[in-house]
Amino acid sequence: KDDFVPFSDTIQMALEDFKIFSFGSNSIKQLRGRLENPDLVSIPAKLYGYNRIFGGNAKSWGGSGTASLWKTGDDKSVTFGSMVDISSDELALLDGFEGHPHVYKREPVSVLAATSQEANILNDATLE
Repeated sequence: KDDFVPFSDTIQMALEDFKIFSFGSNSIKQLRGRLENPDLVSIPAKLYGYNRIFGGNAKSWGGSGTASLWKTGDDKSVTFGSMVDISSDELALLDGFEGHPHVYKREPVSVLAATSQEANILNDATLE
């Protein structure tokens, strides 16, 4: 049985709240610190049709590549991550850390998010 349900992430600037898919270094711990919001909650999620790759040259990572997504179009490709609800103000703050729109671009994606019961179990197990 798959404990994930479909979720369509349609980011629109007119909305007050946003759902983001984190798949690299933006763990819930890092997001809480960067956005100064200790109440943020992450829900485990999967993105099909994409692979996580490492590219670019990040000074903050000692010149190594940063996590990026590569669209494969193959439903067997899967990237594991988490979904987090943030406000428009938090999105603007995150953009400063991430370099949007010059370093990366946002794209709407459809992810499978864990059911609320499964997410609560996983979040409780990983909170620090």
